[in-house]
Amino acid sequence: MAGRLQDKVVVITGAAQGIGFATAQKCGQEGAKIVLSDANAEKLQEAALQLQQNGYDVHAVVCNITDEEHIANLYQEAVAAYGYVTTVVNNAGIFVNNTAETFDATTYEKISAINIKGVMLSTKHAIPYLKRQAGSSIVNLASISGMIGTKNHNLYIMTKHAVVGITRSTAVELGQHGIRVNAVCPGLTDTNMADQLIEGDGGGQAIRQAYENAYLLGRLGKPEEVANTIAFLASDEASFITGALIPVDGGYTAT
Repeated sequence: MAGRLQDKVVVITGAAQGIGFATAQKCGQEGAKIVLSDANAEKLQEAALQLQQNGYDVHAVVCNITDEEHIANLYQEAVAAYGYVTTVVNNAGIFVNNTAETFDATTYEKISAINIKGVMLSTKHAIPYLKRQAGSSIVNLASISGMIGTKNHNLYIMTKHAVVGITRSTAVELGQHGIRVNAVCPGLTDTNMADQLIEGDGGGQAIRQAYENAYLLGRLGKPEEVANTIAFLASDEASFITGALIPVDGGYTAT
């Protein structure tokens, strides 16, 4: 039986670990061809090998998403490998702990380059290819931090609010071409980034438990749960959904 993403070619940034890797696994299960990209060449090759061993059709491209030449090459390689691109998952991003008082320009430039500029460059270079294919779409990884404010995460929250804005404005621009653009907004998900956030808030089991207790379901999310939502939005089952923000947050933003 064909999967929901049969005949889709999905480009995923930041795909060597965490939510990006889980998304690649899910898209592979659903029949997609996967273009796996990440700045970390060693981790990327390990991820690609694991996916290939699972029987998925994968092409790996080392890519620094803040470099426009790298991004242009990513899409050129995707088309060279598979002939076309239907789907983009702008997943790559980083996290920092900071407050308004501890703001510094160097950290601002770094997180903005990856979390905002990277999404814009990827979107820019994907659009000409997406216009050629029916049922094409972009899924951006925002966060509940793009919907609310919390302490100690000032710059990260800024960038994820920007991703929400990029999602909405690009959806308005591309609707006439039949290209859907949506954002998934995960709550705290059990990845290395979650460990970094918890450590920045003081670390230890008590801090982790406090975060878990803040979710109605009493736990952190799993990368696979976010990936399931991304795959749905990438599929034709979501053909009338665009400009949407989909929380995958265990009820956090309901309170």
